[in-house]
Amino acid sequence: PLYSAAASDVYKRQGYGTSYLAQVAQQAIGIDHDRSVIEYCRRTYPTARFYCADAQCFKLTQPVDVIVSMETIEHLPSPERFLERVCAALRSDGIFLCSTPLTGVVPQSPHHVREYTAEEFQAMLQHYFAEVSLQFQTMRWDIDGQPYHSTDMFLLAVCRRPHRSVW
Repeated sequence: PLYSAAASDVYKRQGYGTSYLAQVAQQAIGIDHDRSVIEYCRRTYPTARFYCADAQCFKLTQPVDVIVSMETIEHLPSPERFLERVCAALRSDGIFLCSTPLTGVVPQSPHHVREYTAEEFQAMLQHYFAEVSLQFQTMRWDIDGQPYHSTDMFLLAVCRRPHRSVW
């Protein structure tokens, strides 16, 4: 099992990712900028800890092994600040899991500040991590009884060994 884990459910308003991590880690921490979301998550998922903070300036009291951020980075006006905070929060051998929609494949959301090509996403992450592995996510969902299946719509990055001297 993991020693510790942190999940960033920024803008997701659900907390289930953090709840899942709480099942496999000694501690799981969820971060969201909306206080009402944090209150909901605390009531719904009592095995995890939730804090109200902006993704671009959060601070953890102790470093963690893993940070998970699914479909968050495209919402942020300053993804560089977010990645700096992620690097500061991870142990030296920590892992950052991050996903984002692939630009030009998924219809762009008006809530997205920026979407990335695979090359742009990887180049940005390589500035902050010694190892970056990029994969495509397969998505399956059901809308109004119609099943949908798509590949290569979302990017999933597995990043290891954060650089400490990037800022």
